[in-house]
Amino acid sequence: MATILMPTELDSREIVREINRLTTDLVATGLLDDQNWPTAKTHQGIDYVSVPTSVGSAVLKYKSYANLYSEVREGRAFNLLFLDGAMLQMDYEFRGSNIVRHRLSFFPSPDLLEYQTAPDTYFNEQLFSDIVGPQVHPVALRLDFDAREGVSQNILHPTSHMTLGQYSNCRIPITGPVSPGVFLDFIVRSFYWTPSVTTPVIISDSVFASGATITEDERRVLHIALP
Repeated sequence: MATILMPTELDSREIVREINRLTTDLVATGLLDDQNWPTAKTHQGIDYVSVPTSVGSAVLKYKSYANLYSEVREGRAFNLLFLDGAMLQMDYEFRGSNIVRHRLSFFPSPDLLEYQTAPDTYFNEQLFSDIVGPQVHPVALRLDFDAREGVSQNILHPTSHMTLGQYSNCRIPITGPVSPGVFLDFIVRSFYWTPSVTTPVIISDSVFASGATITEDERRVLHIALP
């Protein structure tokens, strides 16, 4: 069973190195069909970490999910493309050593019929029958963090939150910013682990020094606690 060890202090350069290490290890597992490597660029004091062809969220905001998926995939605006067609995006923004924003997205294929009817074409038959069987209904999820002044709103728009199914007002509070290691660990364990197949275990001890951003009111409602 593969184990991926992660660092504990992160800035834009370490985020790039972390994503590259995770991508390399996931390629070795055979779970990926394609990948793009992130780059770091600085503009007006902000360090941006993303894939070279990243698609802005505003462009995708009012598109149907099928069109959103197609645009991201055809534009190669993903970090990772899994064998079942799911894509994963990881965009980060830093000011110096402080994280300002992140957008971590998981886009399952809107049409799993191809994989459900011919799993042995893509990977181990048992693995795909467990992962994308006919009982599966794909749901996109997104983890957003935005520490800019005036953006967050207590409970209604937490600084760090998860959105399910592209619902515009679905914002489940998260205790703080999410590192690539924590995000990938969640995705792999939730959607690519089966009892019959060895999958990677990601040691999720990579955290941001900025710590918790959740408010006391947000702790009183259903929320996600980071490790």
